[in-house]
Amino acid sequence: MRCPNCGEVIETRHSFCVVCGADLKEVREQAVHRKVMRAGRKLRSVLNQPVRLPRRPALSAKKEQPEQKNPADTEIPDGAAGHFV
Repeated sequence: MRCPNCGEVIETRHSFCVVCGADLKEVREQAVHRKVMRAGRKLRSVLNQPVRLPRRPALSAKKEQPEQKNPADTEIPDGAAGHFV
């Protein structure tokens, strides 16, 4: 922030210019107002953008997968039961 009277660069926490003694209350309020307005414009621009949802594939294009067999349902051949440990 700059002093409106002498142009000196001033930290925003000061109430008066350290060089010329000018009151910085109004300048500080204007700087805060500009920051708030700028943030509001940015927020509105983001909120006004259209929402784009991901496209889902068509149901008719989905390929059928073959049915998988459960290994527990298979029968063990006679005489092979002793080979499994």
